[in-house]
Formats: sequence, structure tokens, C-alpha cells
Amino acid sequence: MKAFIRNLSIHPAAFLLLVSLGLYGCKDSNQDTTVKHFPHIAASPKVSFTDTDPDSGQIGGNVILTPSKDESEFVNYQVFFGTTPVGYLSGSDTIAQVTPTGTTITYTIPQNTTIPTGAAYLLATGMTKDSYSPPYSHIILFDLGAP
Repeated sequence: MKAFIRNLSIHPAAFLLLVSLGLYGCKDSNQDTTVKHFPHIAASPKVSFTDTDPDSGQIGGNVILTPSKDESEFVNYQVFFGTTPVGYLSGSDTIAQVTPTGTTITYTIPQNTTIPTGAAYLLATGMTKDSYSPPYSHIILFDLGAP
């Protein structure tokens, strides 16, 4: 019997776990087998932001990136606009690209920065030498000047 799942919403971290289980296998606890180790996946930094720009449709203020416990794989952190907690806003530029320091990093978004159409989140991720490190950290974009 085949089962199909439709319209399922799943957290990115849960998706990575399911993919890892599928790629690296899992065994019934009653079987005598050696446990395989999952590949290391570096965690993106935690992101926070408070808009201090009073104008509607614009933001400004400090983005605070709190690093993961192990940031040794990261070349830099990137902050950008997103349409969803895991969806990069196509066509928008990277807001910030900063080098990991081992401590909390503050990046200031200049006042009067226009919020692109469709942007609903700020996303942060770590960039390894090969690619982005999923899942993105995110925060809902709250416009202080919105009616």
C-alpha cells in the first residue's frame, strides 16, 4: 500500500532529521547493529531585530546575531529578507555579510531602508566554504511605522 502526504508543513530542522535518517538509515532497536553517526550540520546564528525607523515601509536598527556553539565551519554570516521563515526573497540583496567572531555580532541596518515588496521576515544563515547552512534563523519583520 502506498501513502501520499499532501500539504504537509514541516519545520526545517525536522526535515533535515528525516532526510538524514533516509540517507544514513535507522535500525530497529532489537537488531544488533553499529550506530551510524549523522553528518555534522552547523547551526545558523540566532537573529533578533527591533525596528527603530518611525516611517511606514522602512526599517532601521540593530540586527543582533548570536552565534551557534560551533561556528568553526562558517566563513561568514549573512542576513537577508525572506518571504517565509525558510524562503529567501528572490531579487533582493543581502542585507549584511559579517565574519564570525565567536561572540554576539551587531550589524546596523541604516534608517530609511526600504522594505522590499513581499518581505515578511529577516533571515540569517551561516555560509560555509561550500554553501549555506540550513535551516535559516528567522524573525518576523515588524515595521514600527506601519499603520
